[in-house]
Amino acid sequence: MVRFHLYSRWVLVSFVAWCAVIEPAFDRWQWRPVASGEVTQTGSFALRGAIPGVASAPPGETYWSSWGGSDQNVGEWATGVFPAPHRLRLGVRGYPNLPGNHLRLEHVSTGAFLPLASHNPGESWEQMDVTVPRAWRRSGLRVVAKDGAVDWGGWLAVRQIEAARLPLPRLPPMLPRLGGLLAVTALLVMLAQAAHRGVGQRLRLPEHLAVPVALGGVAIASFMVWGAYLVGPWCGRTLAWTMLVAAWVMAMFPRPRDAAELPPRVDVWVPLLLGLLAAGLYLSALLLVAPAAPIEQLAAGRFPHNLPADNTIPHYFADLLRRGEDPRVGFGDWLSSDRPPLQTGWVLLLAAPLAEAGWEFVDLAQMAGLLFQLAWIPAGWAWLRHHGVGPARTTLVLLAMVPTAVLAINSLYVWPKLGGAAWMLLASVFWLARPGPTVVAAATGGLAAGLAWLSHGGVAFAGLALTPLLAWRWRRCGLRPWVAAGAGFLALALPWKAYQSFYDPPGSRLLKWHLAGVIPPDARGVGETLRTAYRETPGSRLAEVRWINVRTWFAGDWRARLSPIKRSLTVRTHEATFLAFSLGLWPLGWVVGWFWRRPRAHERSLLDSVETGALCWAAVTVVVWTLLLFLPEAARNHQGTYLVQLLVFLGTGSRMVRVAPAFFLSLLLVNWVNFALQWLTAPAPPLSPRWDGLALAALAGTFATLAWVGVWAWRQREGDARPFEGVQSVDGSSSRGPG
Repeated sequence: MVRFHLYSRWVLVSFVAWCAVIEPAFDRWQWRPVASGEVTQTGSFALRGAIPGVASAPPGETYWSSWGGSDQNVGEWATGVFPAPHRLRLGVRGYPNLPGNHLRLEHVSTGAFLPLASHNPGESWEQMDVTVPRAWRRSGLRVVAKDGAVDWGGWLAVRQIEAARLPLPRLPPMLPRLGGLLAVTALLVMLAQAAHRGVGQRLRLPEHLAVPVALGGVAIASFMVWGAYLVGPWCGRTLAWTMLVAAWVMAMFPRPRDAAELPPRVDVWVPLLLGLLAAGLYLSALLLVAPAAPIEQLAAGRFPHNLPADNTIPHYFADLLRRGEDPRVGFGDWLSSDRPPLQTGWVLLLAAPLAEAGWEFVDLAQMAGLLFQLAWIPAGWAWLRHHGVGPARTTLVLLAMVPTAVLAINSLYVWPKLGGAAWMLLASVFWLARPGPTVVAAATGGLAAGLAWLSHGGVAFAGLALTPLLAWRWRRCGLRPWVAAGAGFLALALPWKAYQSFYDPPGSRLLKWHLAGVIPPDARGVGETLRTAYRETPGSRLAEVRWINVRTWFAGDWRARLSPIKRSLTVRTHEATFLAFSLGLWPLGWVVGWFWRRPRAHERSLLDSVETGALCWAAVTVVVWTLLLFLPEAARNHQGTYLVQLLVFLGTGSRMVRVAPAFFLSLLLVNWVNFALQWLTAPAPPLSPRWDGLALAALAGTFATLAWVGVWAWRQREGDARPFEGVQSVDGSSSRGPG
């Protein structure tokens, strides 16, 4: 068994203290409110005025808004005169750069002005940091805003203006975001260590399950924090800080049996390292251009073009809860019960405490969401290792998956679908143990499935496809594993069902949309809606819709793959959208890996059935998904589950790295070259094509480190143990061969 141990816990805890306390405290001291005299406002500008999507402002927040309930409202706003500082910063929201709008720093004596916003922040606050020209020092300045636009987005809002005490240089915009990623990662590692010491060690887990189970423990804790925030912000903050302080105490003062320094274990440090490097790679690629732009807008428009704002829902929901507002408002015609809450709780546990210390909440929420999606790396590691793939070969398979566009895009576009697929994959590790799961393993798998359900309901398609296999595998195990698995799942699913049924009912809009084709809000129940939809639709139309959805699997501009540089935006968008397009060259790898060389006698074992079973599970999931979808052209990736892609990549990579390593290496290199050609070319409009130097350096550093890991794994691959030679089971016992 493995013990999570912070080998340099003083360094980690000191870093967390710096991030959470010292740096924000210095930031608050460095910036002071500008003594700008009396503010003048005309027209629709109002102190603490209405802002789209926000029911009310938190107590004590000072801002001025011109929206007033309509984009057609106009007005002007200006501060009094204040002495010019070295640097100035202010919060901006809305669309100050639309024609008719402006936000300026004005030199009073000459009338010269300096624009304060280089772009439109949109529907979320963004901090603008401006260096005042040297010639303006010791002069009188004022900030002037005008709302003269009457079309969509014709409004802007300005938050408290602050001046710097010391003439320190302005930090590159990527630096605080990279620091935010490291801060959230440090908190996550600290909590994961506490979860492992508190629960994971008692389960007698094999080493390869330590990291994903520890992360699952943090996810369960985050769901508890979400429930506490429903009681009130004071309750949620108390529980979150209690968990963080307890994790800090466990890190600083380990128990005697945990105090011994242990050498790093490959099943712990490799998935953690791969996850951190993938996060740095994706974030650097995202911020390579326009690093100061709103990060959620970059995530939605940097690679595919103009994705919807679904990635903002978890942190928007979290923001309402931490501000003490009613979560049942502010979602338009969508209810809070239409979107599962797990990532919202994850943000409240990892991002909200740092935001209270002075960090930018939206940026922290993006970093927390990025780490939530990247749970697919430790889950994939556990799946491969549990099915007999050695650590070096497992590393190679995951390295080949990291640059795959569908995984990279959905790791950055932080809606919770990829994270949900990771938890469902982890559930299968526990449920498909041989000769059958123990009661503890079945219950743990049920908890993992519950986490998947609380992430996104799309995993239900994969769950339905897995049920016949479980029934066949568990036919000799009796009812006890079924009862244990159901109890684990219901322990997490029932509180959410109660929220949907009693607090913000009905919470069934997505079900009726996908399964019955009813998109607008509808008061009918799911059963009645389904019966009506199928009764009123002819059988020929139902068959036609299924055939249209089958053809949708293969949609996309396939010629664009032959010129990825010229059509990078098209390729990225189609890889994010269409099933066959998103699989890239992996299906070819499966065919080649299967016929390249027949495996030796000792390799013709359960591993072959596992690899084939992964593709069968993916195929049955796609069939179930297509048969259940009601609307034509709905069989697109975002309306299903990304577990399909994970299973194809893992099963194919496992097969190829064993029987066709040369071809696998070619596929790995092609994936990385393809990633470079598509992701480092021109971004989606209207972003600037100029590269940021710090982001480019971070990108090069992560590339180099990943290459070093790949070289290490390639050299070590022949030293991996043969499949199923002493493989440890979920409950800690061992077996020789599949039996």
